[in-house]
Amino acid sequence: MAAHAGYIWRVARGVDNKVYTSGTDDSGRWDEKPVHPNWRTENGMALADYSGRLWMFLRGMDGFLLAATWTPNEWSGIDYVGGTQAIKLVDEPAAASHDGQLYVMYRR
Repeated sequence: MAAHAGYIWRVARGVDNKVYTSGTDDSGRWDEKPVHPNWRTENGMALADYSGRLWMFLRGMDGFLLAATWTPNEWSGIDYVGGTQAIKLVDEPAAASHDGQLYVMYRR
């Protein structure tokens, strides 16, 4: 879970390994914020508010660290973290922002 733009957000992995996200609406009820239907993970995910965006990090089915951001009305595409040297991790990541920096923790 993470706070972003005045709302609470949550992300979860379903029993089908699909990624599910939702955020509170103006009435305080949960509102689904769909991601691409092909996004899958076998682990938990991380959310963090940084630089005016909500960031999601997850371990893809291939074992590499992936990231996406929430734009005003939808999730961006999902990209490998690490540029030309993608980061392979063992399980789920964690993320937090502090003092103008975004920190991502993972086990290799």
